[in-house]
Amino acid sequence: MLSDNFSFGYFCRAGSEIIADLLATNIPWKYGGLPADRWHKQFKERFLYPTTDILLWMQQSPNFNHKPLEIAQKLAQQPGPLAYGAKSVATSSGQQALLFLPADVFDPDDPWSVHFRQVLAERDYRGQAVCELGPGSGITAIEILQSSNPPKSLTLVEIDEHVLKVAELNIRLNCGKLIDRLGIQVEFIPGDAVAILSQLADAGRKFQTICGCLPHVPLPQAELPRGQNIAHGYNATVYHGFERWGLGLLEAVQQQAKKTLAEQG
Repeated sequence: MLSDNFSFGYFCRAGSEIIADLLATNIPWKYGGLPADRWHKQFKERFLYPTTDILLWMQQSPNFNHKPLEIAQKLAQQPGPLAYGAKSVATSSGQQALLFLPADVFDPDDPWSVHFRQVLAERDYRGQAVCELGPGSGITAIEILQSSNPPKSLTLVEIDEHVLKVAELNIRLNCGKLIDRLGIQVEFIPGDAVAILSQLADAGRKFQTICGCLPHVPLPQAELPRGQNIAHGYNATVYHGFERWGLGLLEAVQQQAKKTLAEQG
């Protein structure tokens, strides 16, 4: 990591405001000639991944699970852009969700994300098994869990393992007590949506709702590891149908999703 300050021990000992300042000032927005939202994987592995691991560990620790919330609150007050930031996001129900937002996570205030969540807010999830593909920051899952009629289970599938950890961090930060109180089963599965749906179908899994705000920009294989492209683009080499309309991945997901969709789902 950057220094000994970025360690489990330091995060546990230091005050939340000091840690927020450290994240804001010691993780550079530009490195190797690239802004953080276009970093190669090796830069993200150095600066972003270990920070998420520490915050997630703290969130799950009885002795330190209060600190991530305090850190996020302080970090949200820092001026941007930040390579590892946080902000408060308005949900469709009028609540506020506090999210950690490292640079490789899709912006929950993007119009596509906002409209997607507004449509889902009209659904009744009571007693359902729900599967979300591509949860990103976790904001959609948070809204589903906080709905007036939350599901009995929620399965999240994300191709980027770090982004999935950020989603888990944000979901536990905002909905941890709710999940425990209602006994909602939440699982986090890393991997390609089409491949994971196929595995779930083989295992006999069924969902009443399958949703996802998935990439619709076909990209060459060589471009996918760079920066944030994976949030917008999919591998056109693998999913090569309907390139002109950007529907290759969505068509493949739909075909597999039919096998796991319950009757009346």
